[in-house]
Amino acid sequence: MVHDNDSVARQTRGFDPTQAFGGKRYDEATNTWHSKLRGTPQRPATRSPEFDGAAYDPTRDKERLTGQLNRVYEAVTEGRWLTLSGIASRTGDPEASISAQLRNLRKPRFGAYDIRRRRAGNRFEYTCVGKQREKNRQESLF
Repeated sequence: MVHDNDSVARQTRGFDPTQAFGGKRYDEATNTWHSKLRGTPQRPATRSPEFDGAAYDPTRDKERLTGQLNRVYEAVTEGRWLTLSGIASRTGDPEASISAQLRNLRKPRFGAYDIRRRRAGNRFEYTCVGKQREKNRQESLF
C-alpha cells in the first residue's frame, strides 16, 4: 500500500482527515467523490456533510459548500498558521466563506476538528491540530 507523505503525517497525528466526508474526497475537476489514498480499501460509506441555514438550497449549494470545506480543511492542515487572507490565496474562496467553514470544521457533524486561533498583530491566524478531545467538546457546552 502506498501513502503520500502528507496523509501519513496526518494519520500519525491521530486523526483521519477524511472522517467528515465518509472516507472520500470531493474532486471538483471530475465532479466525483474518491478515496484520498488511491488503491486502499474504501471506508464504509456514510452521509456527506449536512449544511443548513435559512437560505440553504441543497441542489444549488451543497456541491459548492462541500468544495469550500474541503479546500479550507486542506489549507489549515498544512501545519502552518494562516490568516484568512492566506487561506483565501490558497483556496480562491472569499474570506467570509472561509470563516464560516472554519466554524463548520469545529462542529461534530463536520468532523469536530480542533481549529486553533491566535492573534498576529491586528489579525488572526488559524491552524488545525487534530480532532477535538471529547472532554473539550463537553466543556464547551457549558
